[in-house]
Amino acid sequence: GIESSAVAYRNLMFASDNDGNLICWDANTMAVVWVRDIGDDSDASMVLEETADGVFLYHGNTLDKRKPGSAEQVTNLRKINALTGQLVWEYNVPTINDQPNNGGLLGTPLLGTGEISDLIIFNVSKTSSLREGDMVALDRKTGVDAWTRDLDVVWPPVVSEGGVFVAARDGIHRLDPETGHTQQVAPLPAPPTAPMT
Repeated sequence: GIESSAVAYRNLMFASDNDGNLICWDANTMAVVWVRDIGDDSDASMVLEETADGVFLYHGNTLDKRKPGSAEQVTNLRKINALTGQLVWEYNVPTINDQPNNGGLLGTPLLGTGEISDLIIFNVSKTSSLREGDMVALDRKTGVDAWTRDLDVVWPPVVSEGGVFVAARDGIHRLDPETGHTQQVAPLPAPPTAPMT
């Protein structure tokens, strides 16, 4: 099945499924254009970006099919050419597989704007422990790590007024968008149960 929203570009539709497939199909004819094996389940919706260099998808998986003890206990964060299905870059984040709840990318990535328009920010859950996650900011062209921040969070971040805001277990953090360092924390009475919008 598919647990995330499909993404569209002109007549093309894109979705990833629980069996480790990223599928592109023509919405007019319903014919499959390309399929890419992504190696594991996907729960987060993808982000599509149209640039002068082409049209790209940003995607990440969860750890579901790769059971504890298997060789690859990582979340794969990827940039994929949306028109061809070819991999542009991949960045791997070590992740804990603790059934029945997956670790990995559970929220939609965030395309940076303004002063961080060169970054894509992913939020990967269960990285160093069952209650820890990493906010990973990658260069959109190269996939190189600009900064990584260890936080107890599963929800995607929001960019507003020069800051990256994320709802963590201990409160809402305002992060410096260029470094990931916490600038301010607003405590919450209980852990968040839904993403900020």
